[in-house]
Amino acid sequence: MKLLEMRTYQYKRYYAYRKTMKIVNMSSFPSRCYYCDSKNFGSVNGYERHVVTRHPNLPGYPGPADIKYYRLEKQDMYWEREIKADFEWK
Repeated sequence: MKLLEMRTYQYKRYYAYRKTMKIVNMSSFPSRCYYCDSKNFGSVNGYERHVVTRHPNLPGYPGPADIKYYRLEKQDMYWEREIKADFEWK
């Protein structure tokens, strides 16, 4: 492979990676707060700042047990999914 072809291939892979990371990053925080009616935070930092200042001692990214305990509404985020155990306790 020639140097120019190799560089072109690397750039294509890099930009494809960045494109997928933008999609992941856009959906990596909820569009609205789990605990109040606030929404449209714009960034992960904005969401985390809101949760820490307005809802201290509550999880910002609640898992399945937290959602059940606090009676929260699911927002179809990846951390809300229950993970199936690949073994069972006897």
